Amino acid sequence: MSSSIGKAYWHIHHDILMEFATEPIRNRRRIIRKYKSDHEIETRLRLLRPVKGSLPRVVIKAWAVCVKAGAACVKAEAACVKAGADYDKAWAAYAKAWVPTTRHGQTTSRS
Repeated sequence: MSSSIGKAYWHIHHDILMEFATEPIRNRRRIIRKYKSDHEIETRLRLLRPVKGSLPRVVIKAWAVCVKAGAACVKAEAACVKAGADYDKAWAAYAKAWVPTTRHGQTTSRS
């Protein structure tokens, strides 16, 4: 069975007519069965189908732009996490190097 990731499907989500699968479609079916109301399940599963035929080039190009932007977002998030960790290390070094204490009304620094 081929992967459904990246393929176009009808009604993956109730408010979007057509979208590309970002995870195996079986995961979405499992979520529908587990979390949706009993009266919705049959309809949702029946409508959740792969798009047949070819899509307009503009849709395919737009999806490629989304994929590229998503990859850039993941890369930026990783850089942000690293910067946050670097900041935390710098802050800890700063706090260790200079912790004010009060002795007889005077502020001193610890060496």
